[in-house]
Amino acid sequence: YVELVDGMSVRALVDAHGPLSEGSLLFTHWRHQLFEALLHISAQSTFLLRRGVELANVRAASRGSRLVLCELSWGVEFAEDQVAPEGAGGARATRGGGQRGGLGGDGRSGSLSDADASSALSGLHGERDRLLLHDGLNCVLGMLGVDGVVAAELAPLQRSRLSPQIRAIIDAGSYSKTVPTLLQLLSHPYFSPVGASRRHQVQLEFDAWTTVV
Repeated sequence: YVELVDGMSVRALVDAHGPLSEGSLLFTHWRHQLFEALLHISAQSTFLLRRGVELANVRAASRGSRLVLCELSWGVEFAEDQVAPEGAGGARATRGGGQRGGLGGDGRSGSLSDADASSALSGLHGERDRLLLHDGLNCVLGMLGVDGVVAAELAPLQRSRLSPQIRAIIDAGSYSKTVPTLLQLLSHPYFSPVGASRRHQVQLEFDAWTTVV
């Protein structure tokens, strides 16, 4: 369906009002909403995206209580079991290189369990899932005013501004083989949803943030 979204892009909001605090309720709500939307694309759509999802594609609606993805550039449709051609999207999917790691339940970098590995997505579906995960991490860092998604590309001062939880998540998502799926990442406690009873508080934080010039 078509929806008229009554909000600015998160990119424009961050540029105008400064980055969010990682400990804020607004950021807690937005990081969950963003990855929930990316998971919906990965699970429900059979089309590839021509370009990555950026903060300019994320709009804050209903006084910040909802994030809506818009103006995405859709490409060709693919079969769920179709294998990604050699080198397709590799520059984005394999950013970081180096050691291989997964995401432990406590947020530390470590190997995925056999059960997790067996549930890994394959083909173009898996490739798109990994690319959307990278896009999501990049957007989350952008909300915090930190550029770059690969842990190795973050300056020590930038890393020091982040909590141990998000640093571990970035490390786990930066490797090429055992990168967690969007579903696995969204199940991590760091991405827990904000309860409906606190949505009004989210709106109040959004109002206070957007009055800063």
